[in-house]
Amino acid sequence: MDAKARTLRDAARYLGIRGEPAGEALAVLELAYPMAREEAQPRSLIRRAPMRVHEGRLLIADAMAISSLDLCRLFAGAREGLALAVTLGAPLDALVRRLMLTDPALGAAVGACASALVDAFIDGLVKKENASLKAEGLCLSPRFSPGYGDAPLSCQEPLLYWLEARRIGVSLTSGGLMLPEKSVTALMALRPVEEEP
Repeated sequence: MDAKARTLRDAARYLGIRGEPAGEALAVLELAYPMAREEAQPRSLIRRAPMRVHEGRLLIADAMAISSLDLCRLFAGAREGLALAVTLGAPLDALVRRLMLTDPALGAAVGACASALVDAFIDGLVKKENASLKAEGLCLSPRFSPGYGDAPLSCQEPLLYWLEARRIGVSLTSGGLMLPEKSVTALMALRPVEEEP
């Protein structure tokens, strides 16, 4: 399956469509895909740092601690990890907002394609990081974002501050939502290759 087909399938899933998109849904996604790609301006930050579990919290360098049993399980035995922030940029958000006023179905499809594109961009970054870590005998755990499982969304602000995410244009609203909207943060544990799941 090529990158476009994967993006359309994933976008359809974000829209609540099961299986491969077809008919009108496929037609609107086919129209939305190039629009989302054209407006996307992917930017990222990756930071490697000491990360370890201590008393039910994940300690990230000397900068912050996140209370989360799910993160503690993911980082059990790890001494280091990677944190990342990724965004597709504000122009894509603006396009989705405009389309939601004039053509809501197309706006929703562009938004879904954008969500699939940001995931694909992160997958590419993780693949590249894993390739370079292989020389050290290390690999990355699955990624875990604030708001998943029991990791509180409130840790998003200190994580973005520590990552200096403003350098790629990512900020938080007063309600704790990231702007641009098609932005993601994640944490991954570094593990010896033989422990790779």
